Amino acid sequence: ATVNTTGSVTFLSCSNSVAAGGTKNVTGHTVSGFSKTGAGGTITFYTDSGSTPVSTTTNVNSNFFANITITGATNVTGIFDNDGGAPNKNVQNNAISGISGGSTGAIIGIATNFDGGTTTVSGNEISTITDGGAITGISFGASGSG
Repeated sequence: ATVNTTGSVTFLSCSNSVAAGGTKNVTGHTVSGFSKTGAGGTITFYTDSGSTPVSTTTNVNSNFFANITITGATNVTGIFDNDGGAPNKNVQNNAISGISGGSTGAIIGIATNFDGGTTTVSGNEISTITDGGAITGISFGASGSG
């Protein structure tokens, strides 16, 4: 699919909070063969801005985001778990690859923040990314102790 916009594109966005003892699963999603031909804005494949309490678990596992073409100063974020509560977070076995074409936009594969519980980031593949801007594979935010 191709979109011609200078605005932002978000594929999966979660702002809900899970009750204590619950589980939030984001598993098995695929975005492949996508092009954004308008320069600027952002592309986000998955973002979580909930506020989930202690004793819960968030799983972001086995998602596939690949073969993405961008134009100009478009920023790209693969997975951004910014849940402001204190859940245990598992970000595992995701693939983010084949992102190309930008001139100055930043690209971040995986980012977590507000890690109040235990955070596990493992088994992910971040590869074949070409861009004129900054490229970050995995970023852990300053907030939280997980």
